[in-house]
Amino acid sequence: GPRLGKRVQEVIAAGKNGDYTINDDGTILILEEKLMPKEAEVVYIGKEGLDAAADKGVVVSVDTEVNDELKAEGQARDLIRTVQRLRKEAGLTFTDQINLQVEGADDILKSHGDLIAEETRSTFKDNKGNGETVDLDGTKMTISFAKT
Repeated sequence: GPRLGKRVQEVIAAGKNGDYTINDDGTILILEEKLMPKEAEVVYIGKEGLDAAADKGVVVSVDTEVNDELKAEGQARDLIRTVQRLRKEAGLTFTDQINLQVEGADDILKSHGDLIAEETRSTFKDNKGNGETVDLDGTKMTISFAKT
């Protein structure tokens, strides 16, 4: 600001409009004013619900909104990880088949039951395994299984 005096607002406006050049030495040229890296930097701010980042002239914008479908898939993945952890704690190997029962996750099982069964090598059946209650992203469920 002090170095540019009255011209600072004009330089800021030009920068916001993208009227600048980033030089190889890291300086930024705006309206024939050479700004040092400690004086200015180029940042990218995404729109609401988007995150943006840039490097070497490439800008990437990602939609970060989590809709119901993505949330359900995330909960299914959390359930898979939890079942896998419980299997490991029980001393089961990857090849061991189990009968799996999950209470309190009807929506997740309805939309992602096949994926859960495949990833955990399980069949959904009532069983006499010890149940463990877990909280996955605010959803309480009880998981029990027994080796087949």
